[in-house]
Amino acid sequence: MSKNTRLELPQDRSLPFFSYGIFKPGELGFLQLKDVIDYVVYPCEVAGYLLDRDTLPIYVNSQKNGISGKGRERVSGALIYFCPEKREEAYEKISRFEPQEHYEWKTVKLCNKSSDTNILQGIDEEIEKGTIEVEEKFITENDAGEKVYSWDSSTDPYFSQGLPYIKKCIKMCKQISGKASFMPIQSSEVQTLFHLQMFYMFLWVIIERYFTYRYGLTRKATQPAFEDMSKDPAFIRALEEHLQREDTLFKASQPSNGPFILNKDNPFGCLKYYKEARNNTVHRGKSSFDRDKDILEKSLYELSFIFSEVYDDAKRQSQTMACQFLREICS
Repeated sequence: MSKNTRLELPQDRSLPFFSYGIFKPGELGFLQLKDVIDYVVYPCEVAGYLLDRDTLPIYVNSQKNGISGKGRERVSGALIYFCPEKREEAYEKISRFEPQEHYEWKTVKLCNKSSDTNILQGIDEEIEKGTIEVEEKFITENDAGEKVYSWDSSTDPYFSQGLPYIKKCIKMCKQISGKASFMPIQSSEVQTLFHLQMFYMFLWVIIERYFTYRYGLTRKATQPAFEDMSKDPAFIRALEEHLQREDTLFKASQPSNGPFILNKDNPFGCLKYYKEARNNTVHRGKSSFDRDKDILEKSLYELSFIFSEVYDDAKRQSQTMACQFLREICS
């Protein structure tokens, strides 16, 4: 993989941006563009279709690629116009967000219009690598018999089903000494720890998926994502409500690397603590059985409810922002 994971900017930055994926109005990535948007036209369409690579939509210009059986498809999305004085900044934001291993900038024409737009297209020679057909739920058919591809993350099973499932399991557990406990009824202590480890790891799969959609797809996005999320007012409010303890944690394999301090007055430190609890679960060198169980039990309960509120707030913000910038409907 190239060390430079950032995309080059499109040649003509005066053109609007056609978004069909995580930058669409209502999606988490749309929040990245809050300060640079002039207005949005939605919905619009371009000729082509979508493929799926690790749940991310990849646009393919079927007319250009000449792929058999393709050519009467359209991709639905939003046409985003940037403030004239912020176009450079806008495309910088997008290009930092998206990895060059997946996309390249291209210019295409809108369907039923002669105007051009910039679009993130799958790299021609990489199209067949690691991609599959998108799920049927993202494909409809218009009156002309053409397939119309329209991607959205609202039905992503990790957010729509995974997170509620974790919270449901927690609520079903016994209450011990007035504290929320994950202890399943009639479960042994060892089985309890196994359950905690599995669900805590699954929770972090969901959180890291959120980081991808919200803060960027490049390898360097994790640290900035931690910093940004720790400043999120929704995260700070949720910490205040759900975190009622303080604790100190050390890196299991390198005790000198730490400590990681859990204290609601330090939101960034709290995220580092919760992530280190995840790391200690995966890597060698665990602490005592009772200590591991106590850390995971409390962290799972706290972080699942904290993150749920952060996710819900981000979706509400993006939907509100979409209404704010929507100017007209493109026919």
